[in-house]
Amino acid sequence: MSMFSTGLSGLNAAQNALQTTSNNISNVFTPGYNREITQLGEGSVGSGGVRVNDIERQFNQYVATQLNSAKSESSALETYASQVSQIDNLLADREAGLAPLMQGFFSSLEDLASAPSDPAARQGVLGSADTMSAQFRSFDGYLQDMQGNINGQIEDEVTQINNATKQIAHANREISLARARTGEAPNSLLNQRDRLVSELNERMDLRLNVQDGKTYNVSLPNGQPLVTGTDSFKLEAMQSDADPQRTVVGYRDGGGNLVELEEDTVQGGSLGGLMSFRSETLDKTQNQIGQLAVSLSMTFNEQHRMGVDLDGNQGENFFNVREPQAYSGSNNTANVDAIRFDNGNIDQLRATDYTVTMESGSPVVTRNDNGAEVDSEWDSGTNTLSFGGVEMTFSGTPAADDTFEVQPVRRAGAGMETAIGDLDKIAAALGPVQPMPYDQVDFQGQSEDRLGETGVINEELTSGEIKKGVESGLEPFAFIPTGAKNVTIHLYDRGADDDIQLFTRDGKHLIGTPVEGTDADPSVWEGKETDYTWKNNADGIIIKSANDVEENIFTLINGFDEGTKYDSSHLLNRKDKYSADLSDPATSNYADMNFTYTGDGNRFDTSPNDLSTDTNYREERVNIDEVKEPLFLLVSGNGRFDIKATWDDMPGTPGTGGVNGDSGPIGQVQGQLEVSDIEVAPAFQDMDSDYRPPSFAVKAADDGSLSLGFFGADSDNNLFVSPDAGSVPSNPPPEGVFSVYKEDGSEIDNVLSVNSGGADTLAPGERLTIKDDATGKTVLSFTVDQLPTGGTSGVTFTGRTGTTGPGDNRNALALQDLQSEDLVAGSATLSGAYGAMVSDVGNRTNITQVNLEARQGLTDQLEAVQQSESGVNFDEEAANLVKYQQFYQANAKVIDTASSVMDTILNLR
Repeated sequence: MSMFSTGLSGLNAAQNALQTTSNNISNVFTPGYNREITQLGEGSVGSGGVRVNDIERQFNQYVATQLNSAKSESSALETYASQVSQIDNLLADREAGLAPLMQGFFSSLEDLASAPSDPAARQGVLGSADTMSAQFRSFDGYLQDMQGNINGQIEDEVTQINNATKQIAHANREISLARARTGEAPNSLLNQRDRLVSELNERMDLRLNVQDGKTYNVSLPNGQPLVTGTDSFKLEAMQSDADPQRTVVGYRDGGGNLVELEEDTVQGGSLGGLMSFRSETLDKTQNQIGQLAVSLSMTFNEQHRMGVDLDGNQGENFFNVREPQAYSGSNNTANVDAIRFDNGNIDQLRATDYTVTMESGSPVVTRNDNGAEVDSEWDSGTNTLSFGGVEMTFSGTPAADDTFEVQPVRRAGAGMETAIGDLDKIAAALGPVQPMPYDQVDFQGQSEDRLGETGVINEELTSGEIKKGVESGLEPFAFIPTGAKNVTIHLYDRGADDDIQLFTRDGKHLIGTPVEGTDADPSVWEGKETDYTWKNNADGIIIKSANDVEENIFTLINGFDEGTKYDSSHLLNRKDKYSADLSDPATSNYADMNFTYTGDGNRFDTSPNDLSTDTNYREERVNIDEVKEPLFLLVSGNGRFDIKATWDDMPGTPGTGGVNGDSGPIGQVQGQLEVSDIEVAPAFQDMDSDYRPPSFAVKAADDGSLSLGFFGADSDNNLFVSPDAGSVPSNPPPEGVFSVYKEDGSEIDNVLSVNSGGADTLAPGERLTIKDDATGKTVLSFTVDQLPTGGTSGVTFTGRTGTTGPGDNRNALALQDLQSEDLVAGSATLSGAYGAMVSDVGNRTNITQVNLEARQGLTDQLEAVQQSESGVNFDEEAANLVKYQQFYQANAKVIDTASSVMDTILNLR
C-alpha cells in the first residue's frame, strides 16, 4: 500500500474519531445519550493502514435495568409522599382539624346542662353542631376531590404509557430496518428506545426482555405484553366494575377485549404510587372520617330521642348522616334493593369496604382492607344480609358468583348535618317516658347479673356444705358463671334415681343422661333398658325428645336464650360403669373446659339407695377445671337428693345476683324499631306506684309478627319486665288491664300478625293507642314508622321517676357523657379514634418520606455508576479532541511527505 493510501486511511480514522468526540461533547446534556467510542483496527492483510471497525455505544444493560427498577420505586414513593402529605396537613391542623370542633361541641353541651332552658346555651349547641358537621362535610369533600384528581391522573398516566409503548414498538421497527440497510444499529435510535424504557419505568414497574439481543419486548409484572416486536398493546383507564366512581386500569388485548386489571398488578412508578396511596391511605382515611360521623350521629341521635324538648315532645334525630353505599356487579342476577345502618349494631362498623360474593347458596362477606372473611347473618326468606353494622336487602335471591361492593361509611361524612334548627327541639330533659333500644331490655324481670329465676351456684350452696332434701325436677338447680375454677359437684340420691345434667346457655347438653336415641327409647322403658331420669319426675312431665327439652327446660324463665335448640352432640354419657370417686372417671372437653365425670352406673336400679338407711350410698361427681362460658346445673330424676359443691374461685357475691358481665339480657332482640310522634298521657304517670316504672313494649319478630305487651302485665307474650327494678313485680296486674287500638278505633290483639293480610295487619305509618281498661283513658300513643324487614327489632317506653320541666338537664348530661364512651367500633372514644387516625396518617407520611430518601440515595448511586460508564466527561473528551487532532495532523503530514517524495521523483525525470 502506498504512503498516500496509508495516510488517507489514518486521516479518515482521525476524522471519524474527531466526529465521535465532537458528538459526545455536543450531547453532554442530552437526556438518555450514551457516550460513543470510535473503535479502530488494522487495515486488511496486504493493504496496511487503519480502519474504523465500529462507533461503539457505551451502554451496560445490567446497570440500566437496575437503574430503571430504582427509578420506578423512587417515582412511586415520591408520588405517594406528595399525596399523603396533603392528608397529613389536613388532619393535623390544630385549628381546622376535627378534634377541636368535637371538643367544642361537647363543651357546648356542658353549657346546656348548666342552663337547659337558656336560649343562648341552646344556640351554642346548634352553632357548634353546625360548625362540626360542616367540617365533616368539608373533610369528606376534600378527600373526595382527591379521589377525583387521582382518577384524572390515572387517565393521564395511562395515556403517557400508551404513547411510550407505541414509540418503543416503532423504534424496534426502525432499528430493525436500519440494521438491514447498513448492518449496523443506529446509536441514536438505540438511545431513544432506552430512554423510552427508562421513562416508562418511572410511570409503572414493567418487565423488559431483550429478544436475540436486539428487539425490546415489554410486559406487565403478570406477564401480559405491552410491546412485542413492532406491535404494542394498550392500557385503558376505565370505570371499575365494582365501584363506578373509581377509575382503574384495563388491558386491551390483541382480540380487542378490555379486561380490568387487579389494582395490585399496577405497581411502581407514578401510576403505582397513585394506586397504592388510594387503596392504602385515601380510602382508609375517608372511611375513618365516615365511621366517626356515623358513630357520633347514630349514638347521639339514640340518646337524644330518649329525652324531651321544651315543648314536652319526644326528642328527634339530632343529626342526619348519609346512608351506606352498595354497588351490584354488572353481570348479577340480583341487585341491592336497599341498604341501611343496623342501629342495634353500630359498634360493629369498621372503617373498611366489603365485597359480598354469593357462594353455595349463601353470601360470603370479605373485608377489602385485609381480605378477612367476616361474620354475617343471611335471611333467605327476605333476602336480607346483615354484617358489620349494616343491613342489605336484595331485589331477589342472588345467584352463584353474584358480587356486590359495599361501602358502609365511605361517604357518610358528606351527608352529616344538623337535623333540627329550632332551639326548643333540643331534648335536654328526660321525660316521664322514653323510648329505649329493645336489646337493652331483658325478659322475665331479670337484671344484667341474673339469668331467669335460676340462682348463681354460690347463692344456692355454700362451698363444702351439703344441702339436703332438694326436689329433683326440670328446672335448673343453679347457674355456674364464667370464671369459676375447679368446681366439683357431688350428688347423693335419696331413694330415687337422680342424675346430674349440665347445659350451656345455647342448649348444648354436656354431661348427663340422653333424651334421644337407643338409650332413651320409650318403647323399652319397662324392660329397664333406659334410664328413669326423664320418665318420671317431680314435675310429672315425660321427656322423650329434643322438643320436650326445648319446651319444658329451655325457657326464658329458666334463663335460656329465646329459641334455644337442644344439641347432644357433645354429651358425655357415663353408662358403661360406675365409680364412687374420681379415680376412674370419664373425661371430655368442650370450649376449652375439661370435664371429669364419674357418672351413674346405677341407671337401671328400681330401688335406688336411701341415705336414711343405706350408708353405702352411691355418689355421682362432676368436676370442671375452669368455666369458660355460663353453665346450667340441673338435677333430673324421681324424688329428692342431697348435693354438695366445692370451688376455688367463684365470681360475684352471694345474694347480689351473682356474676358481673358474663350474661347478657335474655330474650333480647336486635335493633331499634323506629317510632315517632310519641304522646304520653297523665294516666301513664298516675298508675299504681307498685308497678313503677311503667313500661310498654313493641317487639317485631323475625316471622313478621308484632308483639304488643305491657311491662308488669303477665300477658301471653311473656312481656313482663321492670328494667329499672331488675325484677318481676310481686303482684303483677292481671291480663286485660290495657288494650291497644288502631287510629280508626278498632281494637287489636296482643299479638298482631303484620303480614297475614287479615284485618289485624299493621302498615308503616300506623298509629297505635294504649288505653287503661279500667278508666278508658289513653296512657300512650305513637306511630310505627317502618316495619322490620328481617330479624327482630323492637322499642320500649320506660317510665321515669322524677318530674321533668325546663330545668331538667338529665338528658343533656347523658349526651355530654357520650364524649367519654367507646362509641367508635365499641373500642374507642371519638377523640381517641380521631387521634389514632391522625397518628396513623402521620406515621405513614414519615415512613414514606424515609423510604423515599433511602430509595433516592440508591437511585443516585446507580445513576453515578451509569454515568461513569455511559456519561460524557468534558475532561476526557477534551483530551480526546487534542489526541485525535494530533492524529489527524500526523496523518496529514504523512500525505504531505508522500506528495514531496512523488514530486522529487517526477523532477528527477
